[in-house]
Amino acid sequence: MVKKKIVDYLNLYKSFGLEYCEPISFNTKLSSSDNLPNNIENLNSYIEHCSLCELSKITKKKTIGFGNNKSKIYIVGISCDFQNENISVLLNDLIENSLELNRQDIYITNLIKCTPQFKNNINKNNIDLCKEYFIKQVDIIRPKYIIALGNVSSYLLKNENNISYVSGNSYDYNGLNLIPMLDLEFVYKNPSYKDKLYNDFKKLKILMGQK
Repeated sequence: MVKKKIVDYLNLYKSFGLEYCEPISFNTKLSSSDNLPNNIENLNSYIEHCSLCELSKITKKKTIGFGNNKSKIYIVGISCDFQNENISVLLNDLIENSLELNRQDIYITNLIKCTPQFKNNINKNNIDLCKEYFIKQVDIIRPKYIIALGNVSSYLLKNENNISYVSGNSYDYNGLNLIPMLDLEFVYKNPSYKDKLYNDFKKLKILMGQK
């Protein structure tokens, strides 16, 4: 009976355009770093004073995380400038019109906490070092839905598929729903993809069980 209900739910989601892949197995606890603080305020302070890689030496600002740290929605980019007026307007419009929520209802951050002057300054080593902070944030916040912007999903799911192919689909990430989405800066510069991004956010609304 339980299996039948699961199949029925999957078929329902599929009818709305949501697709699924085989679950990805993780340990029960996402983080392997027990030395990181277990509350968000102390973790933020820890990140603020981080000097693990060369980006900490050249960054002018950090994107530690902002918004509701008890939210069921967690938005994460690689190194998105969420304070940029154009990006901020696009994100607010997506949240308000597609999800019918306020920006303050959602937790927003970057996988790379130090904001580099140029994106080509970022390398895989930077991401690997910063990934522990992301994992710890998810451990603490325990959101139900992770919106992974741009190439974030390729680092978290080891998925080599193009983002335009996987965007809007829901993937199992240790019992959480991870939904890859197009990069906000890319969509702003390529407005022909805007409808795709809005439709993918509307899929998330359906997944959340909203009317």
